[in-house]
Amino acid sequence: MLNEKGLAADVLWLDEADYGKFKAGEETIGITEQLQYFVDNFATVNEVVNYVQNNKNRVETSKNDTISGFPLTLHYIVTDKTGDNAIIEYINGEPKVYRQKGRIVMTNSPEYDKMLAINKYFKEAGGLNMPGSSLSQARFVYLSAWLKEFTDTKLPRYINGIKNKDMNTQTVLSALSLMRGVSTPVGVVPSLEAPNNTSTVWRTISDVKNLKFYYDSALSFSTIWFDLNKIDFTKNQKFEIATGESVYGDMTNKLKEIK
Repeated sequence: MLNEKGLAADVLWLDEADYGKFKAGEETIGITEQLQYFVDNFATVNEVVNYVQNNKNRVETSKNDTISGFPLTLHYIVTDKTGDNAIIEYINGEPKVYRQKGRIVMTNSPEYDKMLAINKYFKEAGGLNMPGSSLSQARFVYLSAWLKEFTDTKLPRYINGIKNKDMNTQTVLSALSLMRGVSTPVGVVPSLEAPNNTSTVWRTISDVKNLKFYYDSALSFSTIWFDLNKIDFTKNQKFEIATGESVYGDMTNKLKEIK
């Protein structure tokens, strides 16, 4: 998710997440509702972290929050225009927050501190030398290694193929290329024992500086985006794609008001 203030908030599966036990009468907020709450109420990572660390509402997963019959357990990542990031995990009923400026990677299980230890081990052997697999640990190591190789300047071999030779477009395409490269392919039979290690169905990119949100589907020939600078947030609007339909490009003007 991305709001008009440039705060991006996303979730991924974390099997080890534990939101604790609840007492009768205790105020709670749903696990996915909290994600929506972030983008509805905050503009910076610092605001989100202050809320998480001081809020008395407990996060909960309802019996209806499931994937393939498994209880939905997630961790969060938030990013703002300053390049500040926070990964938020709930372990033993308490939030654990990891702050980092600049480039950061989050995949699935295990918990972030354990993932950092795994990454450190393979970094010593050369991050890109890790055997290929669809495990979240492998994706984390590859992403971390590739990010260190990414340039902040225009690529002379490829920039002529990018519309208007735009550096921002190059950055978005680079991020999308990286995400596609570590996605679990469609066609891999999902494991019922590991719901966090199934085919990647979609990828999203939040451009927090230019307020653009990109959506890339793995089930159709579609990559679309929305320009939040051109959206009237006083209106309730939606955009729909028919099953099997392939569309491409800026869909901001295709948003239709819900009356």
